[in-house]
Amino acid sequence: MSCPGSAHPRSRIGCASTGLPPDRGLFGGPGVGGREPGQNGVVMTDAPSAEERLRTYRQTGDRAIRNRVVEEHMWLATTLAREFHRGSEPLADLVQVAAMGVVKAAERFDPDYGASFTSFAAVTIRGELRRHYRDHGWTMRVPRRLQELRAEVRSAVDTLAMRNGRSPRVPEIAAYLHVATDEVIDALCADENYRPLSLEERTGDGPTLGEQTGVNEPSYALVEADEAFSSVVRLCPARLQRLLHLRYVEGLTQAEIAAEVGISQVHVSRLLHRAHRQLRAQLDTPDGMARAQAG
Repeated sequence: MSCPGSAHPRSRIGCASTGLPPDRGLFGGPGVGGREPGQNGVVMTDAPSAEERLRTYRQTGDRAIRNRVVEEHMWLATTLAREFHRGSEPLADLVQVAAMGVVKAAERFDPDYGASFTSFAAVTIRGELRRHYRDHGWTMRVPRRLQELRAEVRSAVDTLAMRNGRSPRVPEIAAYLHVATDEVIDALCADENYRPLSLEERTGDGPTLGEQTGVNEPSYALVEADEAFSSVVRLCPARLQRLLHLRYVEGLTQAEIAAEVGISQVHVSRLLHRAHRQLRAQLDTPDGMARAQAG
């Protein structure tokens, strides 16, 4: 079913995309087609072109004229949004971006330049959609050149696959685009970063990716044990602390410790055993562990 008063064969797309009644427009004016019904319901057919109305808008600043032209070209916004729609990007968001492109095109269009408004609007809309993907589509930020080359590589892959009847190789893509092979590889790698999988993603009915890639780090327990042990060592007398430091931090033998502190090796052995008993007693009691954890 087409919209009443619609001159363009694609205008019924515009009505479907806006969800408006066929006799009302996006900004409260007449419906798509931009012409008011005449007497006895007859639609006037002598409406000026979009270029002529935008010339009037530039002279008068009447936004109602601009809004009517935008409504007439909503079909173009919807068509190009569908053309750019891929992946998980919501189509409704792309239609909004494209609609803003129509508004910007209406604001910037110069009737004296000689181009048709439809052609000018299509270029503007495509630019807005590309900018949307560049600035808001990437989960991980990559250089702009890689973003642009990624799109060129995807297009080249489709073209070469149809031409050769098989998937193209990297050197073939590079030769087709006249770029280095490493650049093609970088673009293919960037393609994987456009929307990476979440660690909460499940593989079928199995565990999440995070559960598959995560491991229990044993060093965490060692860090906690080291901190608890250091706290307990600080409860020992200074002399025993020094012996423990020489033995277990600097790695000296009992004979070397004896020479360092000026006592016999037998005495060093007795002092170390005494330190071991005190440390074990502290760590085996709840109060000692509490003091160790408190630091």
